[in-house]
Amino acid sequence: MRVKQYLLDFWRGDQQAATPETPSRPEEHRGWRSEHGQSLVEYCILLTWTCLAMMAMINAAAGNTKKVWTVANQDLSTANTTAS
Repeated sequence: MRVKQYLLDFWRGDQQAATPETPSRPEEHRGWRSEHGQSLVEYCILLTWTCLAMMAMINAAAGNTKKVWTVANQDLSTANTTAS
């Protein structure tokens, strides 16, 4: 059990990692010192900013797309009226 705890501490990169002779207590790794969820939160924030940027780009492109289809519709209507 001591070696297992030591390897877990070493794999997590814990600065307070225990030596095999003196394993650390699990409660020392909980609370404010734990950085387990920190990277997950950072990825969620990054994903949120990316989604907001994509929504802004799509919103900006939507106005230009609407203009293109409006002009195309007007040209087709004019051509239809002229052909009749």
